Parts: sequence; structure tokens; C-alpha cells
Amino acid sequence: MTDDRREPRAESRELFEQLGDKVGIEDALGTGGLIALGQGRHEERLALMLEAVDVDLEVGKKWGAAAMLGFSATVPFSQGDLDRTRRLAKRGLELAREAGARDVLCVTLHPLATIALAEGDHERAKHLFEEGASLSLEVEEKVNAAFCLDGLAAIAAEEEDTQHAARLWGAAEAILEDIEVISYPYASDHSSRQSQVDAARIRLDERTWTQAWAEGRAMTPDEAVAHALVEGETSPALP
Repeated sequence: MTDDRREPRAESRELFEQLGDKVGIEDALGTGGLIALGQGRHEERLALMLEAVDVDLEVGKKWGAAAMLGFSATVPFSQGDLDRTRRLAKRGLELAREAGARDVLCVTLHPLATIALAEGDHERAKHLFEEGASLSLEVEEKVNAAFCLDGLAAIAAEEEDTQHAARLWGAAEAILEDIEVISYPYASDHSSRQSQVDAARIRLDERTWTQAWAEGRAMTPDEAVAHALVEGETSPALP
């Protein structure tokens, strides 16, 4: 049985192949991967993105391959395969550094940070989220900054710094609302985030929680990241 949802992407790829346009092929594969993500077809998404990585490397587009690897890493992470997540993200990080692509570094740092958090290594996770947030603002990528703030909020909540967590979650929410994010690889499943917020909220009285959340929402992205770094007592970034 043919899945009609695949036809536009497949047709686009076929046309680019006829033209011998490798960049177009990569674009078709990457776009197809993101569409598959939105439709919940995670394995198809991973296959398309890894194929896009191969094409990127074939044409010497390391920064594109690095970004695709960072996005691809979210699939095995959602399936609980931390080893594969780490391999994909580390390879992406290596390529981003080789290409000098600071705008892609934050994309590859995020999955590495989420692995550290999942493994209970709060110190490493905090370093990586902080570095990712700072880099994201440097290259004006506010979406990544917001998701790094989300990660730092989760760490603060686990460490019983609930008021700080509420501020960071509020700040992240405001950033994403301001730029009207509809779909993003890191945002494919909000259920775990919401459960973390709900668990933290019951540990704080409603007035304090609401005030802290509002304080976070009132911050600019730069103020929110600066607040996270100061409150987190940032150490030198990990290599």
C-alpha cells in the first residue's frame, strides 16, 4: 500500500537526481526527515536524515552533516538508546568543530546534555546546557537557547531549587511563544517536560511559583541566559 504522504518528497528527490543536484537531494532528504518527525514516523525520519548526512559529506558540506546528526540523535534518545544517541551527537560535534560552525555546535551540544541529564550527571549536563545556551544567543538562535534553558530548569528542579527552575521554564516558554515555534526536532514530545513542571510545581506554594514563573517570562533571552549562568555558578566549559 502506497503512503501518499511520501510522494512529494520522493518526487522532489527524483527530480534533483535527474539534474545531478546533490544539494537539492540533501534538501529533499532533510525536509522529508522533518516531515516524518512531525508525523511520528521516527525510524523513517532517522533513515532519511542519515542519508542526508552521507550526501552532505559527499559534497563537503560538513556543517550540514553536523546539523543533521544533531537532529538525528533525538530519535534514538526518544527510544532510550543512549549509546547510539551519543555516537551520533559526538560525530556531529566533531564535524561542527572541523567546519568552524558555531551555529551548529549548539545543536549537537543539546543531545549530549540530555544524555548526561538522563544518566544523572548533573554537572556535565549543566556545563553543556550552559555552553549551548550561550552559543545559541551568540549566533542568534533563540530556539536552541530556550531548549537549553528548559534543560537547566529540569536540573534545578531535580536539585530542589524549584523557584529557579520556575523562572527558567517561564523564560523558555516566553521565548518560544515570541518566535511562534510550531515544530522543532527537540520539541517533538512535550510530555516529559510537562511532567517535570507539574512535579516541581507541587513542591512550591502557588504564589511563589506564579511569581517566579512571571519573573522568568519578563526576562529577555539575554537576561534569562545570564540569570541561568549566574545562578548555576558556571565553571569553565567542558572540552
